[in-house]
Amino acid sequence: MKVPRKLEKAKYYYLMVKYFLILVCCITLFACGRADHQIDSALKLAGSNCPQLKKVLVHYKNDSLKLMAAEFLIRNMPGHFSYDSSECLPTCIGCLRLINQVS
Repeated sequence: MKVPRKLEKAKYYYLMVKYFLILVCCITLFACGRADHQIDSALKLAGSNCPQLKKVLVHYKNDSLKLMAAEFLIRNMPGHFSYDSSECLPTCIGCLRLINQVS
């Protein structure tokens, strides 16, 4: 007995939707559990600045919105930094002088 083509497409569609929902559930579960881990690793990378960051978290513990904002900023701190202006300012001035001479 031959299975109608529409039935095959329906089974295929059902399986694809099922796998997609399973994938979405897995991604959601993995994404939800990482926030505390990210804050802990950011605090470890902060080095000597860690006590000040912990003070910020304690200070905002009663204001949930500000605490969420502070946690967001701390979680996203790794990889962001600034240069000491005393080191890069002479280089920038030299580059600007060179550009000014050329033009």
